[in-house]
Amino acid sequence: MINKIYETMQRENLRIDKEIADIDAMLKNMPQEDIICINNKRQKKWFLKMDDGKKYISKKQRKYAEELVEAKYLRLKLIDLKNEKNALQYYFKHRKESRANKLFDENRAYFELLKESLKPGDLKARKWIEENYARNEKYPENLRFKTYSGYKVRSKSELLIDTALFLRKIPFRYECKLELKDGTFYPDFTIYDQKLDKIKYWEHFGLMDDPMYSEMAFKKLKAFNDNGIIQGVNLIITTETKDNPLTSELIEKTIDYYLGNL
Repeated sequence: MINKIYETMQRENLRIDKEIADIDAMLKNMPQEDIICINNKRQKKWFLKMDDGKKYISKKQRKYAEELVEAKYLRLKLIDLKNEKNALQYYFKHRKESRANKLFDENRAYFELLKESLKPGDLKARKWIEENYARNEKYPENLRFKTYSGYKVRSKSELLIDTALFLRKIPFRYECKLELKDGTFYPDFTIYDQKLDKIKYWEHFGLMDDPMYSEMAFKKLKAFNDNGIIQGVNLIITTETKDNPLTSELIEKTIDYYLGNL
């Protein structure tokens, strides 16, 4: 939970930086003067704020008045955003690194004593995850990321998914062989739904801004669909691009939506 809050704060900080930059750029081409609007029971009046008072803005100058109000709104919004950024900077300054996660990172012997309690309580599910199964033997050199579950995976995004499933005690296998009429496949994660006693699959497509990769992904999805493996039924899909990476927050929401009953 602590890491999720930190990641959310980081994304919010980046969003605020971008919005501040966008507003600064907009204000350069907008009126710098301030407007005062008076609204009484009889009528509405607009005035240009002056050092020595105010100057009436006629109804014929409505367009100008609209621009003044928009600029006033953006200047106030800029103040709000900077206040939010200051609050975030205070958080980043005083935030302490997760001691719980650091314990496992520094010495996996601690984790070895805990991992048994993180296995599913259901005996059939435990037996399922402990069984040997045929795995993807292609490009073993790409299995670069060691996970707490004991697997080695090919990407940081798969590492995040693996960790989330493991900590939620959801039974799964990594790159388990799947024979379909269209050929042999190795879904990223094969999940055992212990309540429904059914198998589900999770495919993560990590280079969807690459035309060749995305074409391969669509062909794979078609093969799955032709074999009764359908998104939203027994197939979970996550995607990412260079500018839109997969996040722990999205993974948790995906698990809650599709696997929350496990």
